[in-house]
Amino acid sequence: MTLLYPPQLTEARLETLVTEINDFQLTHGSLAKLTHVGQGHTVLAQPVGVSCFPTVWPRLCYVQAVKLQQAFNRLYASIAEDPAWLQALLTDLIDSDSFIQRLWRIHEHVEQEGYAQRLSLGIFRSDYMLNKRRPSGQIQDAELKQVDFNTVSVTGGTQGNIVAAMHEHMQLIGAYGFDKAQTLRWMDSVPPCDTVNSVLSGLTQAHLSYGPITCKAAASLAILMIVQPGSVNICDEKPIEYGLWDHNPPIPTFRLEFGGSVLAQTSLASNRALLYQPPNQPNKLYEISVVYLRAGFEAEEYDEIGTSARLELERSRAIKCPSVLTHLATLRRVQQALATPGALTRFLSPEDAACITETLVPMYPMDKSRRGMKARSLATNPVTAVDYVVKSSVQGGGRNIYRGDIPAFVRTIPKNKSKEYTLMKMIEAPEVHGTLTSPQGFYKGPVISELGIFGICLWRKKQGGHGAYIVTNKNAGWSFKTKSTEVDDMSIAKGYSFFDTPYLLDEEDDRYEDSGNGVSCSSSEGDFF
Repeated sequence: MTLLYPPQLTEARLETLVTEINDFQLTHGSLAKLTHVGQGHTVLAQPVGVSCFPTVWPRLCYVQAVKLQQAFNRLYASIAEDPAWLQALLTDLIDSDSFIQRLWRIHEHVEQEGYAQRLSLGIFRSDYMLNKRRPSGQIQDAELKQVDFNTVSVTGGTQGNIVAAMHEHMQLIGAYGFDKAQTLRWMDSVPPCDTVNSVLSGLTQAHLSYGPITCKAAASLAILMIVQPGSVNICDEKPIEYGLWDHNPPIPTFRLEFGGSVLAQTSLASNRALLYQPPNQPNKLYEISVVYLRAGFEAEEYDEIGTSARLELERSRAIKCPSVLTHLATLRRVQQALATPGALTRFLSPEDAACITETLVPMYPMDKSRRGMKARSLATNPVTAVDYVVKSSVQGGGRNIYRGDIPAFVRTIPKNKSKEYTLMKMIEAPEVHGTLTSPQGFYKGPVISELGIFGICLWRKKQGGHGAYIVTNKNAGWSFKTKSTEVDDMSIAKGYSFFDTPYLLDEEDDRYEDSGNGVSCSSSEGDFF
């Protein structure tokens, strides 16, 4: 017997499901805060976009991504402690890009003074999509390909937790109409998500690793979460703050806006301990153990005040998450360099390097090198450009140029600026169907998903020379986003993609086919569910 997935619900049942989803989101913080709406003291928010059902994803590709994360953690910790390699790679960008230049100058200033803290914390996320091995390939035959690696202000962990819990609740209350056999299959196919607790454990370990208070005037140690002014993403950030306060014993944690507030409310002691004075506790001083950056990742934040604020944080004894070198490691120029043959073996064993290489897609610099000239040829030819995407050196959504728009865009780039871009082979994902809902509307049709695997890494800079001594290296959960095939951008903030949960498809489900109205699934050993 062949069954359809996602469940084929009547319009009335689908409407009831969406109502249940909206109520769950409202009561569990699956929301984005609305700002600048002129409502006085009223707090306005709206639900984030979510899928109505988990979306299929091959189990083997999920397991592969999970197994790779610790190798990726080691890789980026090692890159962050290899400034000579980074400098050689980024020299031309340091000269031409003011944002990258300011970050590098911060590193140089602190290196000359002497780093006060040898420990660093990484909260990482490696993002993947599925790529068809053959033009007509089915999803079971897809291969895992990395889209991005994120080292700064890594988001989505809380929302991933909430949506996974939401899908589980919908199944428990019978909203999907599963029978007993289907429910058993569901329980085996939807992976658990505990990203928030994993992030909390990483921050807690860093806090405890800082050591005792060094400033006698401080009441206790605390964690400082650096955030953007008027953040719309507080529902992803606040549960982490609350979780640290709920720790036994509580870990004092304070939000502080990046920029002028950092300079106004913090100071450095003679030993470079970072001291924070909360505005509502004028007689109390905290010594900061960990600086957790959820801001400071955009070029626009680095005016003179923002640059001074980041420099003060970097100079301090606090453990940075991330350090400025770890921040620079997230540049796409680094990702592009790692995709060149032999690059990974500088940092990893041949075995780990080979496993990671399998997930990398062709990437080319757009500079004056031989590979850069090849990239320009591919990008300016309308026939070949449709297979590529142009990305800026700096991470962040909304900066990508896709397919047919590439030739005209490349011709507008000044020659001295072309090196700030990377040409990346498009990932061609197999098509499946999904059902998505958001305040902007409802979508039912072909979709593409992106799996993000979180990692926690605490490391110590080795004495003398480059290298990282790994203290903690572990997986830290996942997030999952899905979008319509009609759009290229995977930005949650812009409403293009939706938080989701992977429904793991087993290799033996060999009669899986896309029915066009949903996913038609069956197993050679019985029903798919």
